[in-house]
Amino acid sequence: MCLINRVKNIIFLLLIFTVSSLMLLVTDNIVSASTDNFVKDDAGNIKYILEGQIQYNWKYIDGSWYYFDSDTGNMKYGWQKISDKWYYLDEESGQMHTSWSKINDDWYFLDRENGDMKTGWKKINNKWYFLDRKNGDMKTGWEKINNKWYFLDRENGDMKTGWEKVDGKWYFLDRKDGDMKTGWKEIDDKWYFLDRENGDMKTGWLNLGSKQYYLDPINGDMKSGTFLVEGVKYSTTSNGNIIFEDIKEIGNQKLSINEMIAIFKNNKTKIEAVDISEWNGDSIYWDELKSKGIKAVIVRGGYSTDEDRNARRNIREALQKGFNVGAYWAMYPLNKEEARKEAEAFNNLMKEFKGRIELPLFADFEYFSDNYANGKGVTFTRETRTDVVVEFLETLKNYGWYVGNYTNVDYAENYFDYTRLEKYDIWLADWRTEPSRKWLEKSGMHQYSSSGEAVGNGSKTTDMNHIFYDYPSIIKNLGFNGFIATYKLPKLPEKIEKPIDDVKRKIVKKSIDTIAREVLDGKWGYGDDRKNRLEEAGYNYYDVQKRVNEILGY
Repeated sequence: MCLINRVKNIIFLLLIFTVSSLMLLVTDNIVSASTDNFVKDDAGNIKYILEGQIQYNWKYIDGSWYYFDSDTGNMKYGWQKISDKWYYLDEESGQMHTSWSKINDDWYFLDRENGDMKTGWKKINNKWYFLDRKNGDMKTGWEKINNKWYFLDRENGDMKTGWEKVDGKWYFLDRKDGDMKTGWKEIDDKWYFLDRENGDMKTGWLNLGSKQYYLDPINGDMKSGTFLVEGVKYSTTSNGNIIFEDIKEIGNQKLSINEMIAIFKNNKTKIEAVDISEWNGDSIYWDELKSKGIKAVIVRGGYSTDEDRNARRNIREALQKGFNVGAYWAMYPLNKEEARKEAEAFNNLMKEFKGRIELPLFADFEYFSDNYANGKGVTFTRETRTDVVVEFLETLKNYGWYVGNYTNVDYAENYFDYTRLEKYDIWLADWRTEPSRKWLEKSGMHQYSSSGEAVGNGSKTTDMNHIFYDYPSIIKNLGFNGFIATYKLPKLPEKIEKPIDDVKRKIVKKSIDTIAREVLDGKWGYGDDRKNRLEEAGYNYYDVQKRVNEILGY
């Protein structure tokens, strides 16, 4: 301490002694000149006087620790670095904080005995926390530490272990160390696949290179042996790799439901159909429709979770008049749970007619769906919009219905991730004189006009459609919509003599995403050879290449 400061402190103590002596004359609250005191100097600094001496450094006073500057004796506040350790001294009282302290909206842990700020991993009350290695603030949420990912509770900060659901997805965090696991992982005698990049648990069909696996759609555990998926029997090797889908033998080949559907679709047709709802009136001109060559009717089943008020009557009357009947549902969900409830409502309507509906049930999510959601404060992304449609269609499929998706070119290309919807039949709405050839070739139905003549005593116009696939044969022979399967297949487009993988390539259209990943694995050759092989197999080379570039991040 410099000489000047020492002189100042001596003068300050003499003043304190003089004041204390005077106070003894006027009050009995101060009983001794040596009474311990916090005293404020002329500059407003608090000092601590013990037996007439200014105190310095750490002092334990009435059950709390305080720190007084080693030169001036002034009480210190806030964050202080002392002997290379950080401490927090209360901004008002100067008392040293210990244990958990919330400071400027961040949590810190200060040693319960010594008060020094802790950093890094810290076990507190049998739970692990991570405190920033530099600043000491408690971390929450996802945190990458030493090249490993951990999830720290967003409220309390404690490290999570085992299965943890985060933002709607499941992750597995090591039960001891808490680090996020990726890839194949055996957990409680079951195998799971956790995304190699993000760690989220995968469900449903999984393609890894040339191998295919099926993971439980809810629990995520890998299926092995022989099992059913949507009524289709699959078998696997001992490690879960799908080796065949055993449904029906044709010659020396085994064909799955999807392969048989593809065979039926080779026999194209074209019949006229109308789609109707309560807006077409309470009285439909069925006989007039027949006289105009209309053979099929698609009835609006309902909207949101409400039935169209004429749906049941329209379906009954159409069946009685001998029309092929299908149905669609106008969707208004805000999330996947609501989409599932809407599908449940659709099924509750249609189950009365099981074994009689020979056309698909369609989801209808379009502009009105998004406008409704926006009005409720929900903005769908391409991914979440696709999620609700998949949820809706998969719920119906689980009830045994043959399903499809109603869409237009704008929604197919800009609003949906159609690589995830390709497995569902398309009912395309394109009223232009020259509709999209690309999407028309992918569609089982085409709504080509919205200005057909009135079909009832309501709306003056009607939507007109062409149906290209022989849906009654598909649905009845393969056991959809409550029919008993007969597996009577039409004549094959060519004799099947090649191994089953070649049969699948020839007959069954895989998704663009699947083909793109096969291209990356080198299964479709290179250069012009790749282009020729893809086009020969019925795939659009440029669509596949676009998806390849997306996967590669170009």
